[in-house]
Amino acid sequence: MSKEDWCCHFSYRCCNSRYYPCPFREISNCRGFAFPTLVQGNEAPNQIVTAIQVANQRSDLDLLIVGRGGGSIEELWSFNDESVARAIFSSQIPIISAVGHETDITLADFVADYRAATPSSAAEHAVPDQHNLKRKIHDQELRLLQDIRQIVKFLRTELQIFEYQIPAERQLNRINLFRQQIEQIQLINQNTIQQQIHQLKDIVNLYQQKQMLFVKDLKQTKETKLQVNTAKLNQLSPLETLERGYSIVSDTENKPITNASSVDVGDTVYIKLSQGELTSQIISKKEVEDG
Repeated sequence: MSKEDWCCHFSYRCCNSRYYPCPFREISNCRGFAFPTLVQGNEAPNQIVTAIQVANQRSDLDLLIVGRGGGSIEELWSFNDESVARAIFSSQIPIISAVGHETDITLADFVADYRAATPSSAAEHAVPDQHNLKRKIHDQELRLLQDIRQIVKFLRTELQIFEYQIPAERQLNRINLFRQQIEQIQLINQNTIQQQIHQLKDIVNLYQQKQMLFVKDLKQTKETKLQVNTAKLNQLSPLETLERGYSIVSDTENKPITNASSVDVGDTVYIKLSQGELTSQIISKKEVEDG
């Protein structure tokens, strides 16, 4: 992503709008790093490959976004370069391809782990939605508070009953016991909230892992399909026919000859073989009559 490219700044804005600022520091561990490169011109492919290799040497990165803003097909051509495609495919870190606009397609899109329509869309797929996380945590808090209120209400009712049923000394002991139980409930409540936060964090991480596995499985399926279709195309290739001992005969204008009536005795013809070509002269011919 080029150093001055607006899409880099816009991607950060999209990440921040979804995941920052998060009120819980325990799960606010999303950070971004930029690896500035040229994205068009003769030097762009080498710089993009180097940036991907440098990123793979770090141990603190979970995801890479390789992208740039929109442009003409010539300006996007660096992402069709074979070296860039191989670097993306070989990356140990999952890569989201976000090159140009939704209608722009490059080789980088086919070898990346996920193809986003735009850089901003890539940023949205890279981080979880903070509003969903906040809502889940808020719902858990409400349920916990409701349970605590029910327990406190029950204990108060029990206390009122014991006031009429047991002597004053036993009432005092019972009250102290209830007080201890309430304090324990408050402590459990605090610990439970922390546990819920960690559980939500684990859920988010698990969802991200499943999403990356799905993308990799999808990519593997498409690669297998591509290999099968390539093999079928090779079987239909004229070169495959030549490999089996056949040849292609053409005239001096390089037009294929399929009928003996197309040439005369003494004409020069060219014969294409699997390995090399021959120049021949017609010394006789035999035509096949129709019917």
